[in-house]
Amino acid sequence: MNPLRMSRHGGRLAAALALLAVAPLGRAAGPAWHPYVVMNGAGPMARVVIEDPQAACPALTLGGSAPQPMAPRPVPAAVAADFPVTVCELQLPAGAAGASLGGQPLPLPPAQLGTIVGLGDTGCRLKAGKAPKAGKASTDSAAAGGHDADEDDPGKYQDCDVPAQWPFAQIAAQAAASRPDLVLHVGDYVYREAACPASQSGCAGSPHGDRWVTWKADFFDPARPLLAAAPWIAVRGNHEICSRNGLGYALFLDPRPATQQAPRCDAANPADQVLPGYAVSVGGRGFVVIDTSNADDLCAGKKPASKPAPCNAAAYVHAFDGLDIAPGAWLVTHKPLWALRKKDLPVTQSLQQALRQGPGLPRNVALALAGHIHFWQVLSLADGRAPQLVLGNGGTMLAGKAKKVTAKAIDGTTVAYGKTHDGFGYTVFRPHASHVEVVVRQPGAQGASDLFGCEVRGPRVSCAKSGSD
Repeated sequence: MNPLRMSRHGGRLAAALALLAVAPLGRAAGPAWHPYVVMNGAGPMARVVIEDPQAACPALTLGGSAPQPMAPRPVPAAVAADFPVTVCELQLPAGAAGASLGGQPLPLPPAQLGTIVGLGDTGCRLKAGKAPKAGKASTDSAAAGGHDADEDDPGKYQDCDVPAQWPFAQIAAQAAASRPDLVLHVGDYVYREAACPASQSGCAGSPHGDRWVTWKADFFDPARPLLAAAPWIAVRGNHEICSRNGLGYALFLDPRPATQQAPRCDAANPADQVLPGYAVSVGGRGFVVIDTSNADDLCAGKKPASKPAPCNAAAYVHAFDGLDIAPGAWLVTHKPLWALRKKDLPVTQSLQQALRQGPGLPRNVALALAGHIHFWQVLSLADGRAPQLVLGNGGTMLAGKAKKVTAKAIDGTTVAYGKTHDGFGYTVFRPHASHVEVVVRQPGAQGASDLFGCEVRGPRVSCAKSGSD
């Protein structure tokens, strides 16, 4: 039988790895462990979440050296009841040949990148209420009323227990089977922000809110096979800003070591609203990560013709300052610099203003990857700037089909070529010396299948016919 055939509860491979998490080889049975590796500016950071708040941090075996103790990533006392776990970490040296934790090998960056998996916006959407009204004083974009495209669909609930409606576990298992060297998650891991209504049997009993049980259900359990497959670049999304699920992101996925920044997320603190950018090299490929989670989408409100409102562009004017960006680097953000959604509404106007007010996008950036809008899209722009890909189809409720975008106006130029796809899936990138091969894959009961392919050569993109060209 195909080992990737999915059951109603997430699949045989995910189930097998779940058993491995309870008692990995080399350690006795006990509380579940969730090991993974995130990349930061210094290289790979090994982490483990242990489902026991009293657990001692384990030692990690690095190559043939003596075991090295991991350091705690402390849970703030004020939220200890919501996060009854122990989080441990150890910065690994660049070029480390091997590492294991409890007898389980950890995925490390390769000497050369062959296959990259990209995805985003993966959580199961449970969202009540209406969009917040503008005019409230706050440094947090969602609380301040800066319009966010995500606020267009309040009162929407997914059937989290039905894989066809929320296929992230299936996507993660099938993406892991492609044996990636690196995973790029462009943000929005947790969407369970409201209780499942009694009328919705497909999400009955689901946890919600910024708590460990929610992070476990929406991310750590379904993502387990992909966390075990490769190191991650884990971008913060607007669902992880401080007024939403920001503390969970700070604890688990913020790549900064706790010795530099103790986990925190305060919506009233400007320093927590735009996290420092960083550049990292993986397998000879440069990546630059900029936190755009709080950037305003539409500076003039929901309707482009409405009265202009102040945009928080100033926070992003100098986002690239001081970063060592390698030639040909890929920019990885949550909110896209350029995208067109339904009714040709643009995103993200605050970032576009910031690029115009500052030195602009660094010339070394060859490709821009983001999420936020819940579909897949690529834009090749007529003035030769870096192409933009939107990878927002990783599992959360889709945004609906966008109209054809080729030749549409955007940010002072036009779309030379564009393509949109509104089905669930993930993207495989294979970098070559002269171009990047891009394959859009869709999950299926018998395994993932290729939906269509694209080729990126400098600023120009071409794709096979499929979806919304």
